[in-house]
This record gives sequence, C-alpha cells and structure tokens, in this order.
Amino acid sequence: MKSFASEKLKVRCFIVLIFTESTPVEVHEKRVYIESMKPDTYRLFSMKKILQILGRYRADLLVWAAFIAYETVLLWLVLGVSGAPAAYAVHFALTIICFYVTSLIALPWVFQHHANAWWKVALVFISYLPAYVVMHFAGELFLGLTGVTSFNRIRLDQQYLLRNMYRGTFFFGLAVGYYFLSAFIREQQEREKLREAHYKALLRKQEAEKRLVDIQNAYMKAQINPHFLFNTLDFVYHNMNLRTEDAAEAILILSRLMRYAIASAQTESVPLRQELDQVRQLITLYALRKPGNIQIDLRYDPATAGLPFIPLVLITLTENMVKHGTMSREGAVLRLTVLNGDLFIESRNLSSSVPVPGTGTGLENLRNRLHHAYGTRAAFQTFTDATGHFNVQITVPLLSLHVHAPSATPLKGIDR
Repeated sequence: MKSFASEKLKVRCFIVLIFTESTPVEVHEKRVYIESMKPDTYRLFSMKKILQILGRYRADLLVWAAFIAYETVLLWLVLGVSGAPAAYAVHFALTIICFYVTSLIALPWVFQHHANAWWKVALVFISYLPAYVVMHFAGELFLGLTGVTSFNRIRLDQQYLLRNMYRGTFFFGLAVGYYFLSAFIREQQEREKLREAHYKALLRKQEAEKRLVDIQNAYMKAQINPHFLFNTLDFVYHNMNLRTEDAAEAILILSRLMRYAIASAQTESVPLRQELDQVRQLITLYALRKPGNIQIDLRYDPATAGLPFIPLVLITLTENMVKHGTMSREGAVLRLTVLNGDLFIESRNLSSSVPVPGTGTGLENLRNRLHHAYGTRAAFQTFTDATGHFNVQITVPLLSLHVHAPSATPLKGIDR
C-alpha cells in the first residue's frame, strides 16, 4: 500500500510538472528528477507546485466560486429549484471547459492575425454553440445513467435547447470579454517589462558612460601632470652649471608641484586657496627660468579662497598664459571673483606673435573636465579681443560647487 501511495504521489508530481511550461527534454529531465526523489521530498514538492498553480489562477477560482454560489443560491431562493451537488458539478465543469477552450485556444487563433478576424469569431461561435448544447445533453445522459438524476426527465425539446443556447451565448460573451481583458493585462505587463528593461539598459549605459568619463578624466589629469616635470627639468638641465642656487630652488619647487599634482589625482576637489598657492609656486618657477620676463597679476576675491573646485584648473591656465602669451610688453592677469552667485575665473594675456608648437590638449582637457564635473552648468569660453588679448573665461554656479563637493578637504603634505 505504501509503495502504491508513493507511485500515486509521483504521478501527481509529474502531472503538475506537465501543466507547467516545459519542452520535451525538460519533461524527461523532470521525470528522472522525480523518480530520484524521496517520498517526503516529492510530497512537499507536489504540494508546493499545486499551491503555485492555485496562486496563479487564484482570481479565476474566486470568481467561479462566487458565480456558482450566486447562481445556486438564486435558483433556490427565487425558483425554489435545488439539484444534486453532482449534477451542479458536472454542468459547471462542462461550462468551465467550454469557457477556457474558447478564451485560451479558439480566440487566440482567431486574433493571431487581425485580417478577417471577425468572420472567424462568427465561425467559432457557430461551432461553439452546438458543441455546448451537445456536451450538456451528454452530461444529462451521464447523470441519468449513473442514477444521480431521473433518466425519464431528460428531454431534448425546444425549451431545453433555448435554455442551453442562451447560457451558451452568455458564457461565450464572457469568454470573449475574458480574452480581451487577459490580452490587455498581458500587454500592460509586457509594456512594464519593456519599460523596466529599458530603464535598466539606460542605467547600465549611464554607468558605462560614467566609467568611460572617469577614465577619460583620469587620462586628462595624467596628461596635465607631466607638463610640470618636462618644463622644469628642461630649465634645470640648462641652468645646473650656471646658477646652482636657482637650480636648487627650482628642484624644490618642482618637488612641491609634483607632490600636489599626484595628490590632486586622488580627490575630486580642493579648496581654491591651495590651488592659488601652487600657482604662486609655478609663477616663481617660471620667473627663475626667465628673470624679468614673467609678469602675472594674480587677483582673487577672498570669498573665493575657501570654495571647493576641481584641481589643476588654475595651474593649466597659468601654464597656457606663459607658453602662448607675450610677457615682455605687459603682464598677464589671472582673476577669481564671485559674480551674481557664480564663481568667475578669467585669464587674460597678450597673444604671442610667434606661433608656439603644442598639441592643444591643455584647454580642451580643461573644457572636458569642467563638463565632467559640473555638466552644462559650467560655462567655458575662449576668444581673442580687438586688442589682441587672448581670454579664457569660466563660470560655475556656487551651488554646483557645493553639490559636486560639499566639503573639500585640503591635501595633506603639500608645502606652500
């Protein structure tokens, strides 16, 4: 008996798995899996799958239960008609079968191609209605033969046909409504899945773009850092034997600048006062290289000194003025101030009459770094005015500075 019960459980498990969506190969694999299961295991497995199926069709079960209870109680209260429970079970089972065959098989076939769909609906209805009547009459015969109802009361008369044709039409209409409602719900679910997939794809794209921008930003910083080393080593090489003290000071300044450049690569922003200190160091370094020829007027509003800002911006502007400007006739200006709630940075120098070779990456990198840090909120423009002065102007809202870097920590170990 125990072995027979175990086999029954296995069959039930297998039937449950068959009703789930599976390919033939998957069905075979599931059969092998069930055969290897212990009785307690596949008993729990069977119950779990049955509960999953019931949960999936929970709304349908509740609606059918409510409808059957309503119709049974209504017949008893209004007409005083009550029948055997088995008779109700047979007829409602046949009705439910017709309902789901129509809504899940026939109508999807009708509407799989929208062309000529409505004449197919008529064809399905013409086939459905006689089948509905015949199935219920066969149910009456079965109930009569089994003794559930009186066989002598079975009549295939006009009243019986009209009653079953009416009920068949009623349930056919419900099946059509159920099909369209189910199709609408599935469409909404598919749209939601597509929206979710699109949203996830956008997130992945944004993350990939952010990683790419971070890599590009790091590369741009890496391009900036060697400028200090190359320019200063060139000065040291040409002056080591001539002015030892100047060379020693240049090496000391170089070490400070390189330490700052390396440390700044590890942070998104620094206080502007610290960048201004490094600009002074750089001006001193260029003054050692070209005594009397470097004149840069550094002007800044005290309110700007504590503002957080991405590093190496002021240093890049200073290098650009020295490299591409003419300092012999008049000096250059580097100015920082606060205007109308914006940080305003401007460099202005007389353009050199002799073209200076270069890759042109300095200002372009600066533009890209500002866009990466502050987006479209940062304004960056370059132009040469009527007097031959080259201007670089940067404008960033103060609010964006604090949103980007709420608290800029001064770099440690950087000498002034």
